[in-house]
This record gives sequence, structure tokens and C-alpha cells, in this order.
Amino acid sequence: MTNDLTLYWTVAAGGLVLAAAGMVLRKSLAGRLVIPNGLAIGIGGFTLGLGLGCGSMHLLGYRWTQDATVVGPAFYPAMLQPPMQNASVGPSMNPSFDHPLAPGKHVPSIRAEGWLNVGSDGPPDVADRVVVVDVWAEWCPVCREAAGDLIAVHRKYRERGVIFVTLTMEEAGTAGKMVESAGIPWPVGYGASETMRALVGTAPTVFVIDRDGRIAWHDDRARFRHDIGSLPAHLDQAIDETLAKSVPR
Repeated sequence: MTNDLTLYWTVAAGGLVLAAAGMVLRKSLAGRLVIPNGLAIGIGGFTLGLGLGCGSMHLLGYRWTQDATVVGPAFYPAMLQPPMQNASVGPSMNPSFDHPLAPGKHVPSIRAEGWLNVGSDGPPDVADRVVVVDVWAEWCPVCREAAGDLIAVHRKYRERGVIFVTLTMEEAGTAGKMVESAGIPWPVGYGASETMRALVGTAPTVFVIDRDGRIAWHDDRARFRHDIGSLPAHLDQAIDETLAKSVPR
């Protein structure tokens, strides 16, 4: 499914035009061609409703996922993934959704279909480094709100060797738009479904990983819970503590 808001409004406009044309023709032909006119009105009305419905859901922050993993109340369509605090796990029944990989656990290999903001060397080398992993989704408006704070934290710690990495399930084009609109300067891995599920399922979460490749801290899905006011301070503290405990080999 697409997440293109312009397309949704275009579909709605097309439905409105089709329904209006059916009404005009029905009146002008004085009742003749009732079946074609009725079909035009019916199809137009359905298309109008579909476009308006999808567009409105988009504005509310809902998105269609790339791989049909499902989170959300049971009355939402199967592939619709809303950013709701009380969302329940959908058909994938991914147990990690509500419980990000806990501190002390080893982090799986960071894999992605491709990378943005990297040079010819490819994915970032995170061996023996303190790493901040930002699991992000295009459907999460609060993620965009918090991006500036994360960028400020990145500026503060990059000279101390801390690496930032963003992972998303989105495709390259969508991920590129995210990077450009938010001004993210660090490596961004797109199509990273496998690693994201191993870490947290699909809910946006920020992790701090120590030099041994273990999770030192995570924000317990702060942006997913719309709780971003204290995120920068907590992230600062977690990075400082991890740097203090982690000795470079």
C-alpha cells in the first residue's frame, strides 16, 4: 500500500468529479441511461470516501507498513499500523513489540537493505564503540518532532566517538525523504525489518549500546508513547554512564 498523501487527495477529487458527472448526466438525460449513471455515482462515491478516509488517516499519523506486520486495535485493517500508546500486537504476534530488548542483552548484527549518509566504505563500523541506535518509522509524527533533540545530542557526543545509527523498515525513497526533512546527518539503514524485530518489533525506540555490543539503556518507546520532553536528558545521562563504564580495547 502507498503512503502518498497527494495520491489520496487525488483519488478523493477523482471520485467527487465522477459522482458529480453522474448526477449531471442523470438530470440532463432525463432518466435515460440510469444504470451507467448509477454506476458512476456509486463508484464515484466509493472512491471519494476511500480517498478522504485514507487521507484523513494519514493526517492522523496512520501508515501502511511495508511487510504487513500489524499493531493496533483489532478494529483497524490488518496492515494498518497506528502510533497509539495502547496498541495491541497484531497477527504477527511479535512478543518484542511491548518489550524492547532489555539492557544487558547482546544486540543482533545491524543489517539493512541499504544505507544513506555513508561513504564508499558502506555501513558504519560499530565494533568497540558506544552506539546510539534510533529505531524510527515514517508514520510516527512524534519522531520528527524529536529529531532536532537527537541531532543536538549527536553534536555533543560525536567528538567523543559515539556513533549514531537510524534503522527503519521504510524503502529507500521514503527513508531519503525522512533524512532530508529531519536533517539527519548520521547513517540511516532502510529496509531493516530483521534487525528492528530483533530489537523492538516496530515501535520507535532509542537504544544505547556499549562497547561489548550489549544494550546499556533504551527509552522504553518514549516517542511511541508521546513522551519526549525528558528524552534528551535521559539519553545524555545514559551515554555518559555508558562511556564511563566502557573501556576501549
